[in-house]
Amino acid sequence: MEMVTTSRIDEKELPSSTNEDLNEIPNVKALLTRLYYECMKTEKNASEYQNKSGDGRQCPKTFDGYLCWHPTAAGSTVSQHCPDFVTGFDSTRLAYKTCLADGTWYSHPETGKLWSNYTTCVDIEDFENWCVALHVVLHYLMLVNYFWMFCEGLHLHLVLVVVFVKDAVAMRWFMIIGWILPIILVSVYAVIRGQNPIAARQCWMEDSVYMWILTIPVCISLIASMVFLINVVRVLLTKLHPCSAQPAPLGLRKAVRATLILVPLFGLQHILLPFRPDTGSPLEKYYQVASAILVSLQGFCVSCLFCFMNHDVIFALWNLLSRLFPSITPNMRWESVNGPQATQSRDVVV
Repeated sequence: MEMVTTSRIDEKELPSSTNEDLNEIPNVKALLTRLYYECMKTEKNASEYQNKSGDGRQCPKTFDGYLCWHPTAAGSTVSQHCPDFVTGFDSTRLAYKTCLADGTWYSHPETGKLWSNYTTCVDIEDFENWCVALHVVLHYLMLVNYFWMFCEGLHLHLVLVVVFVKDAVAMRWFMIIGWILPIILVSVYAVIRGQNPIAARQCWMEDSVYMWILTIPVCISLIASMVFLINVVRVLLTKLHPCSAQPAPLGLRKAVRATLILVPLFGLQHILLPFRPDTGSPLEKYYQVASAILVSLQGFCVSCLFCFMNHDVIFALWNLLSRLFPSITPNMRWESVNGPQATQSRDVVV
């Protein structure tokens, strides 16, 4: 079996313009084009690069898009300093290219194209650390989103049902549930997954069996929010009893309207998201689209329903426009058209 030897071409052997700063080049395409032509026209002494194998076979000179690789003896690996014009590459490290025993450059088995090894030009460990950190932060924010929706439902439930609860005490518990509890859950998930070599590979990009540590609390919060919604609607229907001043059809319509308004507040449209179809399933594409729409429009729906459509907010904006543009905005009292202002943020206008 032929032994593979390693030779090295020092970066000084390339034209000095190769190491020119990228900022002095109009664009990357112009730089690579120039490097290609400089590589192809460079002539060296035959004895300097030929290093042929015993039978005289060698790989021809080539330019792989980054560096110029000179003729190399068959069955050997040649190295050069990594290019300094590529963002993220460390020019003190070495890139490698292998010349096979038959005198051809190594081709990647998956693409079938000529391949140079630039994976050594970057610090993979640094990238993995950043990637894992991003994964943990992303899942922490996901839990925060779900738990604060749970807190919103719990708050409304306490206001309508329990009533005698101090806001300061409730907010203290909401802070613990909304910010501290996700930290605990994500920390447990990260520690357990990090100790499993199989689950910790590929920068945590693949789904792990340990995701149940996060999905179970999310499912519990969504089920609790569903219970809160049912209880709130029950209270509304009780207040809008047929014996009251509200006719039954009108009371039913208001209950349905309240339900539709509270669904985005409680985040109940997310209740199906934890149950993801199998990878490659025909439903996976529709799941991705539905998930992107629901997650992206959550804040928009809540802000429109509970902020921009709130009487207090509309009244304040109307007064502001009246002061800024008195000639354009009609001088009219908002209360006379839409009724009195809401006096508390907890008031739900149904």
